[in-house]
This record gives sequence, structure tokens and C-alpha cells, in this order.
Amino acid sequence: MTVRKRSSSSLDDLENKLNKAARIETTSAATDALALANARISELEHQLGELQGFINAVGVARKAPESIRRHLNRQPDAAKVLATQIGKAAAKVSGKLEEKTWNARKTGVTSDDMSKAMMPFLDEVEQIIRLPNSTEVAFDLVLDLAGYSYGEMDCKGCGYGERPSDIEIDDLLVELAPERRKIDPFWNFVEVLETLADQAKYLNGYGIEDFCSQTIKLLSEWKECLPTDAKLNGAEEERTLPSCQEILKPLT
Repeated sequence: MTVRKRSSSSLDDLENKLNKAARIETTSAATDALALANARISELEHQLGELQGFINAVGVARKAPESIRRHLNRQPDAAKVLATQIGKAAAKVSGKLEEKTWNARKTGVTSDDMSKAMMPFLDEVEQIIRLPNSTEVAFDLVLDLAGYSYGEMDCKGCGYGERPSDIEIDDLLVELAPERRKIDPFWNFVEVLETLADQAKYLNGYGIEDFCSQTIKLLSEWKECLPTDAKLNGAEEERTLPSCQEILKPLT
């Protein structure tokens, strides 16, 4: 019996058909795999968003693992969220200690202890400063920490002037103030100056000197350059600003 050989062209056609079928099958499988991968990515992104929202809602962003913190810090309001949580935690610590300063003779807790308790929170401020849009919230947070750093000063509550937070707070405010004024030329820094001067006057009465002295000096110099009647923060009403000497008089 004579065996007929397939022509070369027939074999090529068959091979091409088989290759085409294999490519179609491979492409289909790859497309399905890609679709599944994209669906999984979308699911993970949704879960990550929910996780970030939950972490922020319960106020534990500052305690989250570093891998999670990196994602949280990419959010546009990361600095504000973190500053709010730090402020609440610091207020809680300060409040508990302040209660004990009212009976410092018995508890042994003084404003020195409150100052020392603010140091970890001041370290966290350094982390906020590295985030975008952080200058204003970081400055305001440091002001809050300054207020949380002392309590009842009578009945031995004033302590012995061992206040490590004072220098740290002053340095941070001096660092942040110029940048904040650059960002917002209408920032009412005079109000900050008056607040710090009042605090310094109060603490000076208990032998605590140089409270935010660098910041008071800087803001006082800025105030001297303002007109007597200045409009701050777009306010409609004009106000007469107190002189630098009037604000700093209690400190001299």
C-alpha cells in the first residue's frame, strides 16, 4: 500500500493552527489571572482604606506598626489626625498628674513631673513636622503641650524648676513660628504672644524663669514692626495692640 506524505505546506498549516490555539488558550488564562489579580488588589485597597479609617476613628494611629504608619502618613490630613491624637493623649496624662499637684505635699507629684511627662509627646511632634501641611498643627500642638506641662503651683506643686520640656517647647516654637508666618501672613501671632506672656508671668511668680523666652522675644520683635492699628486674620474691626514693654513687664 502506498503511503501518501503530507505536503510541507499542510504540516505548516497544522502547526500554525495548533500554535494559534495554544496562544488563545494561554492569553485567555493570562487574562483571567490578571482580572483575578486586579480584583484582589481592589479588595485589598478597600480593606486598607477601612483599616485606616478604623485606626483613625479609635485614635491609635500613633501606636500603629511602622508598616501601617507609612500608609497612614500618605493621607493628606495625616499631620492633623496625628496631632489631634497626640494632644488628647497628652491632655489625659497631664490631667491625671495635675490632680495630684493639688496635694503635692502628700502625693509628691509636682509640675516638674508634668513637664517630664510631656517629653515623649514632644518627641512625637518631631515626627509630625516631617509630614506635609504640618506647620500649623505642629505649632498649635506644642502650645498645648506647654499648657499641659504645669499644674497647681501652690502647696509645693511648683516643684524645683526641673522642667526639661521648657527648653524643648521653646526651641520648637521658635523653629516653627517663622514658617507659619510665611505660610499665613495674617496669622494672629500677637494672640500667641499674649498667651505665652501670661503663662510666663504666672510661672515666674513661682521661680520658674525663661518660660518660652526665645519665642516671646521673637514674637515681640515681630509685633514692634506692626502698625499701631492692625487688622489680623482678616478681621473687620481694628484693634490696638499692646506694646512689647507692657507684655514683657511681668518678666523684668
